[in-house]
Amino acid sequence: LDPSSEPNDILLNSTISYYGSKIVVYLFDFNSMESFSSPSDWILESSIAESILQDIVNKRQANGVLPESFGIVKLIPFCLPFDSRMQLLIFLLDIERQGSEWSHGVHLQIRRSALFEDGFTAFTNLNSNELKSRIQITFIDETGYQEIGMDAGGLFKEFLNEICGVIFDSNYGLFLVTDKDQQLYPNPYSTDLLGTECLETFLFVGTLVGRAILEKILIGKQFSPFFLRKILGKINLLNELSFLDPELHKNLKFIKNYTGNVEELGITFSMNEPLNPNKVIELRPGGAAISVTDGNRFSYIYCVANYKLNEQIRTQLKAFVTGLNRVFPAEFLQIFHESELQKVISGDAQGVDVSE
Repeated sequence: LDPSSEPNDILLNSTISYYGSKIVVYLFDFNSMESFSSPSDWILESSIAESILQDIVNKRQANGVLPESFGIVKLIPFCLPFDSRMQLLIFLLDIERQGSEWSHGVHLQIRRSALFEDGFTAFTNLNSNELKSRIQITFIDETGYQEIGMDAGGLFKEFLNEICGVIFDSNYGLFLVTDKDQQLYPNPYSTDLLGTECLETFLFVGTLVGRAILEKILIGKQFSPFFLRKILGKINLLNELSFLDPELHKNLKFIKNYTGNVEELGITFSMNEPLNPNKVIELRPGGAAISVTDGNRFSYIYCVANYKLNEQIRTQLKAFVTGLNRVFPAEFLQIFHESELQKVISGDAQGVDVSE
């Protein structure tokens, strides 16, 4: 925007930029179904893309704010190459680090025999500035002696890999894996099984993932797309249910396309709780007494998908994102599609390190 423009002109230009970007998004989504153009057709000219990215970096560095151009990139990330957006993320993370005491760093002692407990306590006690600084790990062996060696980054990576092996183990109770693709997502029943204290652990996990991204360390875990979408601030709908529960997704599509009288199926706006079959979850107030009909079937489908994909993991997700925000603003990641975020966190299927 031109700083010399009149206020009304600035407002008009901002409005045009926003709604123009929304139109491009709708066209891109339509193209993903109809394929009337190739992905490369959507990429901006390199000079324009470079100008946008430079504007974001300069203004973030100058006054600590994310300019309007960043919002545009969030809306239409597919218009800039992944590598360019990855470089933008690295620049933004470097700016975050500039305000920390990176040269001095933080030194943590971690007992091998109490890896999780010591890691949880240490990271919980670090403030946001310390979480962005250099973190050095010293391991204490089983006999209580300090292991020999200076941490030049390798020991922290070892600590991160070992603790992730514990946290993301589905037997631990924090995360589950999808039946179809064996991809991780927050256990919606974690608070029932482990108590509300587990939300502090989800905050810890978010902090670790944020720190791994800051350090360009790949954690080697695959997350379900519907969980990645929630990290990006998106709403999951019926299509995303196929990742979590293909059978339920199939049943809802059957109801959606049913040509008979839906009310004859005997369905209400309610669900049984898997861990407690006697407990009924009402998808809307008084839902157990509201029949699903031809007129409200789409509302029912939305309610089921929303409950399974958004509501059930709401508290776990909030804690996770809060932990991520302790390291850097989670908004930085919204310049990626969920499949790209998987690459940022874990690399691609061939194990290519995004830090390269």
